[in-house]
Amino acid sequence: MPDSPLQELIDEQIGTSRGMNLFSEDALESFRFTDAILESMDEFTEANDEEWANLVAHAKNATMAEFCRVNQYYSVDATLQRNLETIYLFLFDEIRTRKRHPTDDATGDMAQRHFLRLRHVLKQTNPFAETLYSIDSRFLEPVPCFEYSPSLQRDVLGIDINDLTEPVLDIGCGKEARLVEFLRSRGIETYGMDRFVEPSPYLIRTSWLEFDFQSDRWGTVLSHLGFSNHFRHHHHRGDGDYVRYAQTYLSILSSLKIGGRFHYTPGLEFIEQHLDYRHYVMKRKSLDNGFDSVIIERIGCTETG
Repeated sequence: MPDSPLQELIDEQIGTSRGMNLFSEDALESFRFTDAILESMDEFTEANDEEWANLVAHAKNATMAEFCRVNQYYSVDATLQRNLETIYLFLFDEIRTRKRHPTDDATGDMAQRHFLRLRHVLKQTNPFAETLYSIDSRFLEPVPCFEYSPSLQRDVLGIDINDLTEPVLDIGCGKEARLVEFLRSRGIETYGMDRFVEPSPYLIRTSWLEFDFQSDRWGTVLSHLGFSNHFRHHHHRGDGDYVRYAQTYLSILSSLKIGGRFHYTPGLEFIEQHLDYRHYVMKRKSLDNGFDSVIIERIGCTETG
């Protein structure tokens, strides 16, 4: 939620561009700052350093949220975040240093430079986007990403709350962290991580590709249509980041305590077939939606003859 009028203006600006195709030339030509932004440029200029930093952070987070609303498979890793911070530092510095003439062409030029910077960083960090959205349509239909009820997630993942080994980690818990909150309300030590969750003592805002899962740390790891869904997406993409996903998958398994379990859906047959079953036991359940759910339990080393 915005906590200042200037942050509200940033949200309004992003709202007017909602779903805009950054690779469309028509969108580039039509992109402009809102009248409210133009009328408030003096207020941006007068912001102190702390307010400036908060505006940059807010604009970065709002832009990432819009990127992922359009396509949940966009990677919003540390590189993208640093680049977005730089983009907004450039933009706000232009606002701060140039004369404000809301009706002259200079303001339109500033808007188009900002648009092109956003296009460039998205192309650099998610190169598949340019190919996917090369059609010259000004607006895009989003790839939906929903937050599901705790009861549905429990059923799909095969969770028995009376038989969960603690601590529990929900990977990609969603902005509202519904399953985390449900389990904690039942007295279960549960943590969540997601790129858009509001940080708290038990919620971590980060990417699963950058999170330190540690070794022998978790009793139960959960991910409903999160990590494995994205792993499948990258596995089937020619330019996918499948190596990092495979490394992270192995890190998740190593983070389980002996007897710990990783519950996820959909399944990952292409990597599950290579598991060392002296160390892991797998259970698979077919679902009505054509996917399957998987439970992998880490066991003590079992020697084979």
